[in-house]
Amino acid sequence: MAVSDNYAREKRGLSGLAHDLANLTQVVNGNLELLEAHFTSPSAPRYLANARAAARQLNELSRLLSTKTRD
Repeated sequence: MAVSDNYAREKRGLSGLAHDLANLTQVVNGNLELLEAHFTSPSAPRYLANARAAARQLNELSRLLSTKTRD
Protein backbone atom coordinates (compact mmCIF):
# COMPACT_ATOMS: atom_id res chain seq x y z
CA MET A 1 0.00 0.00 0.00
CA ALA A 2 2.84 2.41 0.80
CA VAL A 3 4.33 1.89 -2.65
CA SER A 4 1.08 2.81 -4.39
CA ASP A 5 0.72 5.87 -2.12
CA ASN A 6 4.23 6.97 -3.05
CA TYR A 7 3.51 6.42 -6.73
CA ALA A 8 0.31 8.48 -6.51
CA ARG A 9 2.15 11.27 -4.71
CA GLU A 10 4.91 11.20 -7.31
CA LYS A 11 2.38 11.29 -10.11
CA ARG A 12 0.65 14.31 -8.54
CA GLY A 13 3.99 16.06 -8.23
CA LEU A 14 4.85 15.43 -11.86
CA SER A 15 1.39 16.56 -12.86
CA GLY A 16 1.98 19.80 -10.95
CA LEU A 17 5.27 20.32 -12.75
CA ALA A 18 3.62 19.71 -16.09
CA HIS A 19 0.96 22.28 -15.20
CA ASP A 20 3.64 24.81 -14.23
CA LEU A 21 5.45 24.17 -17.51
CA ALA A 22 2.25 24.83 -19.44
CA ASN A 23 1.64 28.07 -17.53
CA LEU A 24 5.16 29.33 -18.11
CA THR A 25 4.91 28.46 -21.78
CA GLN A 26 1.82 30.68 -21.95
CA VAL A 27 3.79 33.51 -20.33
CA VAL A 28 6.62 33.14 -22.84
CA ASN A 29 4.30 33.03 -25.82
CA GLY A 30 2.16 35.93 -24.60
CA ASN A 31 5.14 38.16 -23.92
CA LEU A 32 6.70 37.34 -27.26
CA GLU A 33 3.44 38.20 -29.02
CA LEU A 34 3.33 41.51 -27.16
CA LEU A 35 6.96 42.17 -28.06
CA GLU A 36 6.26 41.51 -31.70
CA ALA A 37 3.23 43.83 -31.70
CA HIS A 38 5.06 46.63 -29.86
CA PHE A 39 8.59 46.13 -31.10
CA THR A 40 9.17 49.83 -31.65
CA SER A 41 7.53 50.80 -28.38
CA PRO A 42 9.49 51.65 -25.21
CA SER A 43 7.72 48.69 -23.55
CA ALA A 44 9.50 46.15 -25.78
CA PRO A 45 12.50 45.59 -23.43
CA ARG A 46 10.15 44.89 -20.50
CA TYR A 47 8.21 42.29 -22.50
CA LEU A 48 11.45 40.66 -23.57
CA ALA A 49 12.75 40.56 -19.99
CA ASN A 50 9.52 38.89 -18.85
CA ALA A 51 9.84 36.29 -21.61
CA ARG A 52 13.47 35.59 -20.75
CA ALA A 53 12.67 35.17 -17.04
CA ALA A 54 9.82 32.78 -17.80
CA ALA A 55 12.02 30.84 -20.23
CA ARG A 56 14.66 30.39 -17.51
CA GLN A 57 12.01 29.08 -15.11
CA LEU A 58 10.61 26.81 -17.81
CA ASN A 59 14.06 25.44 -18.49
CA GLU A 60 14.64 24.69 -14.81
CA LEU A 61 11.26 22.97 -14.43
CA SER A 62 11.97 20.92 -17.54
CA ARG A 63 15.29 19.86 -16.05
CA LEU A 64 13.63 18.84 -12.79
CA LEU A 65 10.91 16.90 -14.58
CA SER A 66 13.46 15.16 -16.75
CA THR A 67 15.50 14.15 -13.71
CA LYS A 68 12.42 12.80 -11.92
CA THR A 69 11.22 10.71 -14.84
CA ARG A 70 14.54 9.02 -15.67
CA ASP A 71 14.04 6.15 -13.22
